[in-house]
Amino acid sequence: MYRYETGRGVSCAHLLLLLPNTAVPANGYGTGRVKLVEVALFVFMNIRPGTIQIYAEQAGSDCDNLHDVPAFRGGVVGRGKSCEKPDIKHGRLNRWYWFPKINGDYINYSCETNYLPRHWTRIDCTNTGWNPEPKCLRLCTYNDTLVENAQIMQPKSEYTEGEKVQFQCNNNFQTTDGTTYGERTCLSNGQFTPAKCSGKSCERPDIEHGSLYKWYWFPKNNGEYIYYSCETNYLPRHWTRIDCTNTGWNPQPKCFKNMQDSPTAKCTIHTEQK
Repeated sequence: MYRYETGRGVSCAHLLLLLPNTAVPANGYGTGRVKLVEVALFVFMNIRPGTIQIYAEQAGSDCDNLHDVPAFRGGVVGRGKSCEKPDIKHGRLNRWYWFPKINGDYINYSCETNYLPRHWTRIDCTNTGWNPEPKCLRLCTYNDTLVENAQIMQPKSEYTEGEKVQFQCNNNFQTTDGTTYGERTCLSNGQFTPAKCSGKSCERPDIEHGSLYKWYWFPKNNGEYIYYSCETNYLPRHWTRIDCTNTGWNPQPKCFKNMQDSPTAKCTIHTEQK
């Protein structure tokens, strides 16, 4: 006979149950020899932790190895908080386990493709439950971080769900809220929160006494440009380029009546020849 002790499992083929202070169920289980699986089911379904003693009787197998049925301990001897089988979304256990587990036990799990952790990871049953809490985090890739007209700060090949990445807009570009930098967050669907760097758009300019070089689509974006010129007796006479910037058209398109009013006027000095 081997007494069942706290924190030890049972590996014998048969068990002898003694049920002190416990009524014998109608199905006849009680003192006697029963199969190991039947005992396990009976203990989990009918016995409160710490109410019975178990003695192992050697029956053609080695009773010295007492670690084959670790989950049996959770249903028999109370020793801290027990841990039920964890529900791990997008994850799996490395093998079949008895549950519940008790303080000090551990199991291993891993996650599906595109989730972390990829490798078998140990979690321990403690007085406060599983530690660390088993969870599979979605992966986001570097390509998903890219923002048009921006540079990614401290880029990595992979990001996990909830992780943030920062970006800096290129010169003359800004985010929708008017700043030149921002951040994106990896979501549970494997995508990042949306982000965009764009320049100030410029509408078709209204140029009194002037005309555009050709027909253009409007609005124009930051960095784009157009050409205009002015009517007879106005300057500039030739096609002049103006650029769309964060502050609008630069320079401001305008037609001047004469050269003295024009910022680009050139002075010609006539000298009398003697």
